[in-house]
Amino acid sequence: QASVKAAYSKTISRPTFNYLAPFELQIPQDTSFFAGNPNLSPVSSNNIDLDIDYNLETGGSISVSGFYKSISNLIERTQTTRLVQSGEYEYYEDLIPDGEQELTTNLETYQNSDRTGTVYGVEVALQKQLNFLPGVFEHFGTYVNYTWSESNYENQRGGETSIPGQSPHVVNAALNYSEAKFFAQLSYHWTAELLYELGQTPQQAPALGNNPVFLDSYQDGYEELSATLGYDVNPKLQLWANFYNILGRENTTYTQEQDLYPTNIYQRNGTEFNVGVRL
Repeated sequence: QASVKAAYSKTISRPTFNYLAPFELQIPQDTSFFAGNPNLSPVSSNNIDLDIDYNLETGGSISVSGFYKSISNLIERTQTTRLVQSGEYEYYEDLIPDGEQELTTNLETYQNSDRTGTVYGVEVALQKQLNFLPGVFEHFGTYVNYTWSESNYENQRGGETSIPGQSPHVVNAALNYSEAKFFAQLSYHWTAELLYELGQTPQQAPALGNNPVFLDSYQDGYEELSATLGYDVNPKLQLWANFYNILGRENTTYTQEQDLYPTNIYQRNGTEFNVGVRL
């Protein structure tokens, strides 16, 4: 049995605390500042979705979904100027020219873009209970999901790029087991390489030529593995445990071309687990 659904929705996404926090970070080494922006507006999105679902006779389903999003108020990192007055910051006193009362320096912050971005793509998903297998295996179930997407937006430099943080390929998969009082699930996630952050000003990069270029940052693809366990002691008491980042996720950010500038930031997160009782 198949079904077709079409939908329109409008959503908003509020800026994170890191973007909104009214902080100001002084960077005396290059006489610049970095600041949050408490006046940021939420990112808004107009969404169109088309879903085709097919229910399998043996249980489970296959679905194919197409989506299109028109996104406004995208948050981007920008660079402008800031005046530092004499006596305002002791670190900058020696940098103010003789006879002057202020210093013009750079300020990096976040602001809402006045340009619209688009995201469109296709999602394919399979959900199936493996009850056709013999013995204990009939209690297993599986879920697999793949999403391909393309994003475009005209950035503040006047060129067109993908939207920072939007990966073109994402895979999710899960294997679960459920019998009587016991439940367990193993979940896998993979994200392809993505544009992490746009360069703000042209800089010299000898490996890329003699002319200054915008050095964009990219995040390498990564994978995650997590697990969930649950046991119902009785109708009023459940024991549970969650394990995150079992593979020890590695985050690698590099500048422009990985072969020329292999690593800008390397971060490795350890495994996290929580155990508890649910009444």
